[in-house]
Amino acid sequence: MIKKIPNILKTDNNLLKFSSIIFIATILGGGINYFFQIYVGRALGPEGYGEFSALISLLYITSVPAGTISTTIVLFTSEFRANSEFGKIKYLLIYSIKKLLLFGIAGFILIWIASGVIASFLNIDSNIPILFIGLIFVISAVYPIVTGALQGLQKFIHAGINSILAAIVKLISGILLVYIGLGVNGAMLSLFISPLIAFLLALIPLRYILMEKSVKTPNMKILHYSLPVFITILIITLISNIDVMIVKHYFNANDAGYYSAASLISKIIFFVTGSIATVMLPNVSELHIKKENTLRILKNCLGYTFFLSTIAVFFYWVAPDFVVSLLFGREYAVATRIIGILGISMMFFSLSYMIIIYNIAIKNFRFIYMTTAILILEIILMSIFHENLYVVAKILAALFILLFAGLLIEVFGNPLKSTKKDI
Repeated sequence: MIKKIPNILKTDNNLLKFSSIIFIATILGGGINYFFQIYVGRALGPEGYGEFSALISLLYITSVPAGTISTTIVLFTSEFRANSEFGKIKYLLIYSIKKLLLFGIAGFILIWIASGVIASFLNIDSNIPILFIGLIFVISAVYPIVTGALQGLQKFIHAGINSILAAIVKLISGILLVYIGLGVNGAMLSLFISPLIAFLLALIPLRYILMEKSVKTPNMKILHYSLPVFITILIITLISNIDVMIVKHYFNANDAGYYSAASLISKIIFFVTGSIATVMLPNVSELHIKKENTLRILKNCLGYTFFLSTIAVFFYWVAPDFVVSLLFGREYAVATRIIGILGISMMFFSLSYMIIIYNIAIKNFRFIYMTTAILILEIILMSIFHENLYVVAKILAALFILLFAGLLIEVFGNPLKSTKKDI
């Protein structure tokens, strides 16, 4: 046990070091992204921003394959790195880019065919913004491959710089396109330009991998792991975004805009603490492969997440007027009534997300049943009870508290689970 202490301290120091790097990059990139959202919200007004936010929520859902790709690439890259199998990493990159580019194009065609139905459900007059989602889907199919490789290789500085540059490109192109009068379409187009440029830039730090001799990897092993990851990312995305779409469907345009603004503010918690999960994933995966204890890392990550979340929630409750006015302006004053309760919901969702990512890293997917049940409850309850925005926000908070409690009991109820593979 004493011999393991230096390794434990080294792991914790690396976790703090890399978490700090990603945290800083997340703050800078997230700050730029939020400035983009704030500009769009102010430029388009509540009605236009409600439409844009509904499209963004739909975009998150259509980007589920991207989340699956990224998580899978991170896990297998970290595994190959642990065994110094860099030729397999090259094969994984090239194979994934070729196959998923075709997948992205097929997705664009399907979105184009369904654009009329989607626009009708979201009460949007034009199909054009839906087509932009299709374009974004194409680039989103390949961009996570290179960013996932950077994270799996633990090149967190390069990954952080890339995310910041992507945010800068989005902000500049978004402001210009909205300013010249393209409105929602201009804002959506900037979401395509940004990942396209970031993808090309991410190839630079991966040059040494691309120069390796390619070594074929068993594709079925990757596909076998990708399916539960896909289901997980899909459920997480739906749980955290479907409320915005439900509000857009049942409420008027202005109320949808107010809720979207409050939802975005509350998600600051998730975006900031997500940096911790980003670092935790490859670290836990590598330790799990080496059959070392991983629960200690989870406990630390939950502690960091709780601390950061509590600070944000405190400000949401104590100074909601200041927060909303600062970020969106007095035009969104109605949002002050719900940012406190939405902040609580995002705190417990972020804590739940940390446990989910931990389970993905150790290849245990039993939590899928619980998250699926929460998603079904969310859709049913919000479809029945939506008298006002506060009711919707309370439902979300209650469900996320329930989700966290269940996940916490499940993961710490069986300490030996951290050394098992359960797919």
